[in-house]
Amino acid sequence: MLRLPFVYGDGDPHIEEVIHMIGGFPPTQRMSIAHHTDVAQAVARLLDAASPAHRIYNVVDDEAPELTTVFASVGAPPPDGSDAERARAFDALMDGRRIRDDLGFKPRFSRLADAMAAD
Repeated sequence: MLRLPFVYGDGDPHIEEVIHMIGGFPPTQRMSIAHHTDVAQAVARLLDAASPAHRIYNVVDDEAPELTTVFASVGAPPPDGSDAERARAFDALMDGRRIRDDLGFKPRFSRLADAMAAD
């Protein structure tokens, strides 16, 4: 099983679409993300594995950016922190070490900035 975080990439509108839903979150809150190219790589690696050692793998970029960075990637002002209580339900980061160790996964886009520079 592959567990995915917030997936983005190559001109899709996912980041723009989520801005209004998390605009009240704290600007320094971090978010696990994965580029869709890396999700595809993870699927291929899992399908090619003769017998995976584990049953659940988290697919994530190497860096979980702060929301300020995520918002800036689409030219939006940072979140204002007005809904910190609701944000706590989403304040969890995923650990991607298992898929790296077991399946040799290495994100092509390890940071949001790398993906933005490639566009």
